[in-house]
Amino acid sequence: MLDPYKILEVPQDASLGEIKKSYFRLIKHHPPEREPEKFKELRAAYEKLKNVLTRVETDILLFKEPESDFEGPPSKYQSFRSEITQDDIYEMICALYSDFCKTNFNDDYSDVSF
Repeated sequence: MLDPYKILEVPQDASLGEIKKSYFRLIKHHPPEREPEKFKELRAAYEKLKNVLTRVETDILLFKEPESDFEGPPSKYQSFRSEITQDDIYEMICALYSDFCKTNFNDDYSDVSF
């Protein structure tokens, strides 16, 4: 993703007025008749920054931490493995469910009348 702040030559903390002023200054230097690709690039950058909501979304995409840097747990914890298997978890859930189904809820509220 191209950085719209660099394209419009404004700092990240620029106000909406500064962004607008820079956009109009740049499109005077790069009119669509002479440089259509540069104009499209400027227009796309301005569209991302002219609205507060789209600007926040753009900032999140530009400045979030990359997900590929995750290294996992430290090597000293690599040897710890759980002894519980998927089958054990399935059996626990079935046991809990079967106990739940045996419960007679009518007996718990027999003294309540409407």
